[in-house]
Amino acid sequence: MLKSALFLTFFISSLLLVGCGGGSIEVSAGYYVDVNDPELRQVDIIDTYGTNSEFEGVSDLAISPYLNNGEFEVFWNILSYDDYYVDVRINTVPTLAGSQLIFSDYCDSNYSCYDHQYLYCQYQSDFDVLCENYLGDVKVENITGMINTIPQELFLIVDTCNGYGENCTYQTIPVLFE
Repeated sequence: MLKSALFLTFFISSLLLVGCGGGSIEVSAGYYVDVNDPELRQVDIIDTYGTNSEFEGVSDLAISPYLNNGEFEVFWNILSYDDYYVDVRINTVPTLAGSQLIFSDYCDSNYSCYDHQYLYCQYQSDFDVLCENYLGDVKVENITGMINTIPQELFLIVDTCNGYGENCTYQTIPVLFE
């Protein structure tokens, strides 16, 4: 009887912890995810040459404004059981410090971004980068401040944070901007 009372107390405490926005849940045998933290599982791009980093690795990725209309795609895989933000950035180094925001999106707990974790982008010869999400939201940013010489190796960064802007994580991919 004491064992079942202890088990019941532990079980109810666990439910309250998860229900109050804390703790973790087991998603597969021995693998736990914090319910408040988005998990950035993968980031890939398809460059203007058609190279897909998901299948061909991240070496030799390049984006040219003169090839394929400068069009490239950014896609990612984020697992989250709560609202989260996802930012796409560019930087001269593989860190967030000093990076330039290219596009930002907010994904709610109704899985609004679940099947739509990508951006279509275009790099133009005046160093404008236009990105559009699945809803048709478009943002244009000029990255002249990141370009010292052509070609320039930059880092594409996908950053995700929970709905409170906390517990962030990011991944980077080196890309040659021509």
